[in-house]
Amino acid sequence: HYKRFDRFCPLSLSDFKFKMVLKFFLLIALACCVSVITASSSSQCFTVNTNDHYCTPFLSHRADLKSSGTMQVSINISQEAAEYVIPLSDQTANCMSSWNKLYGSSRCFGSLHHENSDRFAWRRAQSCLKYDGNNVTVLPDCPDANKIEIAAYAYNQGEKPYQHIGTLLKQFKTLVTTGTLYQYELVVADTETTYNLKDADGNLLETVVVAHSKCFWPDFGYTLGWYFGGVCPAPSPVSACYYY
Repeated sequence: HYKRFDRFCPLSLSDFKFKMVLKFFLLIALACCVSVITASSSSQCFTVNTNDHYCTPFLSHRADLKSSGTMQVSINISQEAAEYVIPLSDQTANCMSSWNKLYGSSRCFGSLHHENSDRFAWRRAQSCLKYDGNNVTVLPDCPDANKIEIAAYAYNQGEKPYQHIGTLLKQFKTLVTTGTLYQYELVVADTETTYNLKDADGNLLETVVVAHSKCFWPDFGYTLGWYFGGVCPAPSPVSACYYY
């Protein structure tokens, strides 16, 4: 992490310049990784395995450096993503209600995704869960047992979405059905990003708009994909297939 490096390396560059230079080289490194990714097919399935956060195959989400304001993908989320249960601990309730990551990208030239980014997030339907402190019970015969909740999930100038619910984290009213294809579209503008959820035929189901600060080249970024967490790792495998 550059802050740790900065503490032990007295540099003549200003802190701001050093961070910008380091970020530039990180982006170049990412671009180099892209060259070894085999993503020639029009679709690919990803799995986050038990006790992992990152998917397998890793870094295969067509991890392009993007420069367009619009990006879209079709995704089919598997049923096991609607069935995971976090083992009992002091973080069970927190992790069962937390948002996992589906699709999006960093935003603004020189920014990492925990500084500026736009992503669709996902979690199992909360209507199927009963919370009692850290004890979380799965309700039997839940009508939403094959449903996934979706949210717009954005970092803005380092502000965390889960600390700004209603502004940087906005939940969709529409639930998506497992085993069903949906289109996810992001349209980045200077001061806002539009999140469009569509059915497999491209019919618009719902739109959510998140405001963000102006920055240099907001269209620029690197793509991000299937991820579980972050506090708790996946308690069981969860999968999704992406169609580009």
